[in-house]
Amino acid sequence: MCGTGVSGHYKAKRSPGGDKVKLTEEQALFTRNEECIAALRKELEASKGDALAYDDKLVRDFIEKIEVFSEMMRFTMKAGMVTEVAM
Repeated sequence: MCGTGVSGHYKAKRSPGGDKVKLTEEQALFTRNEECIAALRKELEASKGDALAYDDKLVRDFIEKIEVFSEMMRFTMKAGMVTEVAM
């Protein structure tokens, strides 16, 4: 699964009382998204030229939910992106 570390793209907000640094939820989500994209790129680069096969771990790392309706399927990614496919 993608890590939850913190990248240096944001300036951290300091709490009014002192030295503790608090990251906002948005910063953490952005960082997680960056890490997930980097992991996906690494995975795709490693398999370049190979036929891609279904990978359960890869799917579970990136897809949060799949909804099936009579007229479409809706894929919700852990990064928040939603894609709909007509059937």
